[in-house]
Amino acid sequence: MSRRDLDGDELGRLGEFGLIRRLAGLVPREGRGVLLGIGDDAAALRPAEGRDLLATVDMLVEGVHFSLDLATPFQVGWKALAVSLSDIAAMGGTPRHALLSLGVPSGMGVAALEEIYRGLGALAEIHEVAVIGGNVARSPRGLFLDSIVLGEIPRGELLRRDGARPGDAVLLSGPTGRSAAGLALLLAGRGREGTGAGPGRERLFRAHLQPEPPVALGEILRESAGDTAGAGAGALCDLSDGLAAGLWTLSDASGHRIILEEDRVPLDKDVLAVAAGLAKDPFEWVLFGGEDYELLVTARPGRMTAMVEAAGSRGFELLPVGRVEAGEPAVLLERAGGLREPLARRGYDHFGMQAGNNHL
Repeated sequence: MSRRDLDGDELGRLGEFGLIRRLAGLVPREGRGVLLGIGDDAAALRPAEGRDLLATVDMLVEGVHFSLDLATPFQVGWKALAVSLSDIAAMGGTPRHALLSLGVPSGMGVAALEEIYRGLGALAEIHEVAVIGGNVARSPRGLFLDSIVLGEIPRGELLRRDGARPGDAVLLSGPTGRSAAGLALLLAGRGREGTGAGPGRERLFRAHLQPEPPVALGEILRESAGDTAGAGAGALCDLSDGLAAGLWTLSDASGHRIILEEDRVPLDKDVLAVAAGLAKDPFEWVLFGGEDYELLVTARPGRMTAMVEAAGSRGFELLPVGRVEAGEPAVLLERAGGLREPLARRGYDHFGMQAGNNHL
């Protein structure tokens, strides 16, 4: 569905409140702790006993985070929720409730908005997330979505970015660069989902357009942290802005040096194939591409094997890619033979001079 296919005048006839009623019927609305959901001035929630509350918000802007010439409205709605679910996973929490606000440009039809909510609702149903509210307003130019997700975590078990300690191993939940490779293919006009592009390319398209947030893995890592100081997982973050940016995030927050071992960085065969076909450097995507929604975690000495096995028993992988050392915050790339060089502090930054380009 292209941008020009989205026009329609039904929205004007339906009106704001009619639209809200129609969209509300497309998403799961009941869930744990929901006393009152969509339909009043505010939602009412009752936190579970012995749980702490998590809250996150993300904005997706047409022309910055997505293009309706590349993504379907269903995929846009799915991704709007996925990015926020990933934030909850990166704290070791369980997502429970979501709110979505829409800025709707003139001429956008009701059918497209319904598809956005179907995509949001499909992912919400998978993760048993109740959609408890939101808002709609007219946008002067382009579509935007504002996603809020509330989650919970057992009291005292929060996983943070500042928990890395010298001696920790650094583990990655899977190869990075897939989303960036999928976007590169789309921008190059090399096919898209549903066009018979082959299973490898379809997987890359899906990584960019309809990512799977690592919710269950975040819960596994929290459980592996144990209830005593120094056990299990140390620091945790997601990689929405790229592997390099995630490593710098942990280093800055924890106040220690992180070593990334080049020969341990996992490389996806489909990413390598696309990079070769487009004459691109795959390491640009692997290190700086972003929007992979993998998790980066540090493991306490003696606990790495148990963490890897716990993840593996649930169908997830954790790959050792480096280690934490004492020293001023820095991220160093260690090449064969032990030669080290600083890893650029680069990833997606909306306002930075070194912003990446993995949005759209």
